[in-house]
Amino acid sequence: ANGMTGRRFTNAPDGSRLQDPNAAASDGQGGAFFSDAGIFDLSAPATGRVYHLSAAGVMTEVVREIRYANGVNFDPATRTLYL
Repeated sequence: ANGMTGRRFTNAPDGSRLQDPNAAASDGQGGAFFSDAGIFDLSAPATGRVYHLSAAGVMTEVVREIRYANGVNFDPATRTLYL
């Protein structure tokens, strides 16, 4: 609430480095979903991913192999994740 950094995450759960986190949406329970863009190049492999970070600070990969994951939204009423 006062704008202080609580914890930094530099790596994904599998140990790989987060590439370019760029959007987040609340999960309605104190956590958030966020996109990690990956490589921005049409000839590159699809390396974008989406993660969930729980209120307890546990990160889980939700989706992988997205071509430049750039945005995420979540509807808690229907539990629908939009990418």
